[in-house]
Amino acid sequence: MSTRTVLKNATASFPNLFEPQGMQGTEPKYSITLLFDKAADLSALRACVDAAIEKKWPDVASRPKNIQMPVMDGDDKTDANGSQRPEFVGKKYCMAKAKVSHPPKVVMQDLQPCMDATEFYGGSIVNASVTAFGWTFGGKNGVSLGLNAVQKVSDGEKFGGSVAVEDEFSAM
Repeated sequence: MSTRTVLKNATASFPNLFEPQGMQGTEPKYSITLLFDKAADLSALRACVDAAIEKKWPDVASRPKNIQMPVMDGDDKTDANGSQRPEFVGKKYCMAKAKVSHPPKVVMQDLQPCMDATEFYGGSIVNASVTAFGWTFGGKNGVSLGLNAVQKVSDGEKFGGSVAVEDEFSAM
């Protein structure tokens, strides 16, 4: 069973596809958060996660009991102030990351490389190739997603506080 799949028609959030980002003291990585309606069929992703669990912990009897899974409930997602993130409400989500040494391929609808980073923004619709892998770190166990490639499917409603300058200022 494969640990790789393509997640289709996800809404992108926090796409860091052209320049890796990282918290102070951590290795920078490329990343994207993928949002799905709660009713979306993610059975292919579930099969990849199951395959990653079997690969990392083949002995069912000794498999950890509390494995952190990559798909989370968007209704529980909050910002730094503890406020619920409106774009996550009613959604499920997962994050996929890639190391600087293995940047994701980023393409447009026609499979040509994307030359304009502004094409991928919070709210754009994407397909993403991901690989599930099991890990053990700091006494915890889980499955995370490696990011292989991202394809823009279409534009979507932008997240965030972008404003038109014409609405904010008058010409002088």
